[in-house]
Amino acid sequence: MLTIAQLLESLESLEPGLCGRIRGASPELIARLERVAERRLPEVQRQLLERMGEDLGGICAGFVGADMRAASLVERFEARGWIPPAPFVLVGVDDAGAPMDSFLRCAPDLAEPELVQFAMPGGVQALVASGPDNYRVMAPSLPAWLFRCAFTNFVGGRYRWVATAEVFEAQPDHGARFDALLSARGFFRQHGSDHMTGALWTQEAAVLWTRNALDDPVFVAIYADEPARVDELAFTLAGVTAMRRYSTVANDADADADEDEEDELG
Repeated sequence: MLTIAQLLESLESLEPGLCGRIRGASPELIARLERVAERRLPEVQRQLLERMGEDLGGICAGFVGADMRAASLVERFEARGWIPPAPFVLVGVDDAGAPMDSFLRCAPDLAEPELVQFAMPGGVQALVASGPDNYRVMAPSLPAWLFRCAFTNFVGGRYRWVATAEVFEAQPDHGARFDALLSARGFFRQHGSDHMTGALWTQEAAVLWTRNALDDPVFVAIYADEPARVDELAFTLAGVTAMRRYSTVANDADADADEDEEDELG
């Protein structure tokens, strides 16, 4: 179980200076948030707010429902006047107008709260039905979601090309097999990876695989500076299991062209 402190220690090694950029919210603002939320915040959210509740340092920049600043949450509660029902606790709002907000689902059957998203009433709604009865699980925990966002931004963002793929008939050992295969090829497995998230990288490429339950589909993102390297890694991973590859696209404005394709691998 990754704590916020362990998360930041891992991310500092990926993004030196990160811990100097983040800023925690004041105790007074955190207390005000608890008053308008009408409940005590989960410990993991309190840890996040104390360390980076004023500035998250770009960890989840560009992601939906990722504004987790204490002031933004207070503003949302005061503007909407809606308190999410148990077991949900508001943890993030979207600062770019998207209808999805982020919540911790603090159910007694969970070892730690999982991060889910749905649209809060009173604002713009998603095209697909959403709400507390129709939420989408984004990660098995808040630290896991932040780790995935940070690896995407701080590591994946270094490379010029990215391909995505998905393993629909995933098995519990697929993650471990991906890790073993990549480690044998010289990839470093970033501290913070676990049985639900694998973050591996070298100077030339990076791979992030994620799932939210052992029997869930596995999503894979492959990053490299050359499309040929992306292709090579995609076919290497397909040696573990068949996967559907969706696309290879430019990961930044400097890439010359996009390559759009959809292939069955394996």
